[in-house]
Amino acid sequence: MNGSFSAPTGFGQPGRPVPLVTDQPPPEPRPTPGAFARPITPAEVRARADRVQLAGGALNNVLSDEAATTPFEQLFRRLPEEGIHNPLNSPTRPFIFECGAFQVPPQQMLILFDLRPDIYRFQGVDPNDALPVEARRFGTAVGWEITIDKNHPGNTRFELEPVQRQDGLEYALGKDAINNPGAVPTAAAFVQQRRNRFGATSGAGLSLMPQRPFRFGPSSLPLTLTVRENQVFAIRAVVFKPIASPIACFEFDMAGLLVGANLGQGLFDMMRLQGVGGG
Repeated sequence: MNGSFSAPTGFGQPGRPVPLVTDQPPPEPRPTPGAFARPITPAEVRARADRVQLAGGALNNVLSDEAATTPFEQLFRRLPEEGIHNPLNSPTRPFIFECGAFQVPPQQMLILFDLRPDIYRFQGVDPNDALPVEARRFGTAVGWEITIDKNHPGNTRFELEPVQRQDGLEYALGKDAINNPGAVPTAAAFVQQRRNRFGATSGAGLSLMPQRPFRFGPSSLPLTLTVRENQVFAIRAVVFKPIASPIACFEFDMAGLLVGANLGQGLFDMMRLQGVGGG
């Protein structure tokens, strides 16, 4: 033997794979992350449930349709008058002037999301320039009255006039003077009653919003004020203490959306909680 080796015929050649006999179809390729295996029809998109419910419900999605909504924003600026400096101004006899009003057209609904009152002072160098005053300045002299058809929206209680310390108020507020007329009111009750007459001439009372550069309501949630068709949204400034500083102008800014009355009512009905029986 000379040490050589002859490989048999076919040695080293790869064999052919033997097909497996199975009843299972071949697996489909995995879809790309963020994509669907097949296109989704518009009907399925509308029927798909939202797993995350944002503040405002369907308003964030439906009201973004430019064909169904109209952006709404109005800015009112009024020059000061001599009445704001009147030394006779008081909470019971304030000086009042209207800043602006808007009447919702027929078959429309106004949904307000932002309200911003402000007061401007002169810049000091340029006579044609003005700057907003510091936040909450004139808070004990000026208030803002917001009405919808002469009614104050929301459940608000703004005690703008400082009063002395009160004792026993937690018990005085719980008494029913109508069904229990024999109860003797406390001194705190008289103080509260006097404050309730605040701005009696304007009729704002405890609904008079303080002077501050933001709206009422929680700042972490969108404000939703609805003004129905033909209703009037009005803003008035109430000066209940004389202002000694020179004022450039009073300003009120509001922004929201104008939608069809039927669409707006349908959206609120859709977000309304239903009973167990569906009623």
